[in-house]
Amino acid sequence: MTLDEIREKKFNLEGDSNCRAWGFYLQFYDEELGLSDDSLIKQGYRLIHPIKDLPDCYWGGDVIINVKRMPAKLKEKLREKFQEKCLEIPERYSFQNISLLPCQGYFQIIKNRCGNDYRIDIFLKLIRDYYSSKNIDPLLCKAKMWKDDENGKRKKEYTEEKIISTLNHLGGSGSADEKIKNFVKTIYGIENDEFMEKNIKYS
Repeated sequence: MTLDEIREKKFNLEGDSNCRAWGFYLQFYDEELGLSDDSLIKQGYRLIHPIKDLPDCYWGGDVIINVKRMPAKLKEKLREKFQEKCLEIPERYSFQNISLLPCQGYFQIIKNRCGNDYRIDIFLKLIRDYYSSKNIDPLLCKAKMWKDDENGKRKKEYTEEKIISTLNHLGGSGSADEKIKNFVKTIYGIENDEFMEKNIKYS
């Protein structure tokens, strides 16, 4: 199903994984991720796209900062920061506040459980910690979606495999610092040392 065919059906006009959002993703991520509108797949109410060179893994849309879940005091601080730069705080589904994120491996659930979907700094620190130590347990703990039976064991193994293969793919080669930089650049399009220092580095 192509993007034009989806537009004609007026498929789900609001959200981070709909036709309008994917029109943005196809332009923002350009050819770097190997995206094309004729590779989009309809999955329930959302659209997903195969991740190039990573079998059985898909990109899905995600809200970067869920301002609806942010505590009032924190939201006001964020608003003040934006006002200092003469900007409006981004709306939930604005183009400034959506990005792609891998579907497999429960990445969206992991991010959500790092602070109700508004603490992206905690999410990115968890990923950096994995690149530093190769310890998957903290991520796997956040992703837990299984029961303690044989089926649950298989699901846990599948989830662990998807998290590891996806992070290794997105991080590329090099040091832990280089890998987290690659991850942030690929997902969020950010190449900013100040952002990295504030949100990812830890003492």
